[in-house]
Amino acid sequence: MRTPGRATPTQGVGLDLLRLAAALLVTVYHLTYLQWADPHQRGTAAAAPFLAYMGWTPYVDTGWVGVQIFFVISGFVIAYTANGRSPSAFVRSRILRLVPGIWICATLSLFALLLAGMPLGETVQRYLLSLVVFPTGPWVAGSYWTLPIEILFYALIFLVLCRNRFDRLERVVLVLGGLSLALWAAVLMAPSGAAGEVVTRLAIHRLPKQLLLQHGCFFAVGVLVWILREKGASSRRLLALALFVGACLVQIRNEARHAAAWASVPMSATPALLTFAVALACIAASLRWNAAAHALLGPRAAAVRALGLMTYPVYLLHLPFGVPLSTWQLAAGVPPALALLVSVLAVAALSWIVAMRIEPLARAWLKPRLDLLDQRITPRWPWAGRPTRPLVSPQAPILSTPATLAVPQGAQGA
Repeated sequence: MRTPGRATPTQGVGLDLLRLAAALLVTVYHLTYLQWADPHQRGTAAAAPFLAYMGWTPYVDTGWVGVQIFFVISGFVIAYTANGRSPSAFVRSRILRLVPGIWICATLSLFALLLAGMPLGETVQRYLLSLVVFPTGPWVAGSYWTLPIEILFYALIFLVLCRNRFDRLERVVLVLGGLSLALWAAVLMAPSGAAGEVVTRLAIHRLPKQLLLQHGCFFAVGVLVWILREKGASSRRLLALALFVGACLVQIRNEARHAAAWASVPMSATPALLTFAVALACIAASLRWNAAAHALLGPRAAAVRALGLMTYPVYLLHLPFGVPLSTWQLAAGVPPALALLVSVLAVAALSWIVAMRIEPLARAWLKPRLDLLDQRITPRWPWAGRPTRPLVSPQAPILSTPATLAVPQGAQGA
């Protein structure tokens, strides 16, 4: 817990590194296991080069758990950054963080897909749907499916701010996590008959996923971690956190079972469960020793910050760029490990250019236009521009780690 009245660094270096690690988990999962295990392309010429990674299956088949890790971090950071903000300021911050990356990466992906030979009409359709984050796709990369989930969580926080009830965020998150907990408790008890069929559909269907029913427990865990850090522990908070973490573990187990059935490839949930548990421990440790990490890193903390900023474009670009590059290398006889390394480094280099060079220019262009729009809106609805009742003192330092969490694709491989 942070000592009251003591300033702490605004950058969460541990969260930056954890976000990048989660992105790399998903990247490796997609560039190795999913390319040959996906039943929609298994046995095709596109999947053939990736059969070289079949022996890696026990080590890479549950990299999708990076998605769940992202959702937890998103819950923490969004709660942290929304505290005491006005509704309009919150919306502007989310647009500036989310939209430029989508527009830039979708445009780059458009050219990558055309160069890879995808038909023009289909590619343009995917591109346009990606630009507006259309909930059902298709998109330029399957990983975009998490963006509507993130945006809906933002919308929930926005509604709380609009009602000037951010001081009641804890109640809201208990309801969000409780609904998700109810679903996964029902899955755990596995009712039979028609009721069991309904529960199964709710656990895997797209609509409950996009309505936060399936993943609400992850966001709730992140928000509760922030509340515990800022307001201290209580029996109710600790019990809720334990129950929601339990729901997260059930969701991960169910995801592994569904992925195994979907791909017809055996999959153990244990690696994903352990990875998620380690990630939770890392989040707690990074918050506990953030100041010490800054003191240790010194000026190098800026480099860690750059790694954190790269996470978003890595997530958005690794499929449209990493897959063709890996295909070319594997077909040319490059050893699988080297091909993966080259593909990851190439995506990382492109992501660095996007995050550190192109996105700042896009935000600089977009920000004054959003400010102008805000100046026209707030005179009509003054409440939109007023800071809301904070849950904790607004003087508390705000982590600068972005929570785009346009987090990577899960086990369904959509």
